[in-house]
Amino acid sequence: MPPRTNIMLKPAQPHEYDVEFPVDAVVLGLYLEKLDDDLCVTAFPRTPHGDMLEAEASGVIGLFDTVVMANGHPLGHYSVERALKMIQAQKRPLRIRFKQSQRVQTLLDMGFTIDQALDGLRAARGSIDAAAEHCFTSQT
Repeated sequence: MPPRTNIMLKPAQPHEYDVEFPVDAVVLGLYLEKLDDDLCVTAFPRTPHGDMLEAEASGVIGLFDTVVMANGHPLGHYSVERALKMIQAQKRPLRIRFKQSQRVQTLLDMGFTIDQALDGLRAARGSIDAAAEHCFTSQT
């Protein structure tokens, strides 16, 4: 699909950022899950030799960050399967806009470390309340 340049050129909103993947990027290395109404990055798979793929290697995408759009095409309202098909159909280079995770930030604001926050969110399947409970109980 051709990029929607007019939307791509709009400045990112607060806490949003763009990551551009090169022309030869076939496997981005993102596991996505729908958590509530958000399309979230929940893991970074690696090659069989343990090497990082494009998304993790970018160094800017965080776990539980939200996918906003790809090449100007909004993705948040789609199912995971549909969003992945939309991403695969996009022309390269590919620019994906992400939003920093409010889930992670909320747990950091509660005083948990990033590792505790991510562990809690994984255990709680993205639920902030359950993740906080997990963090509290695993500290003792």
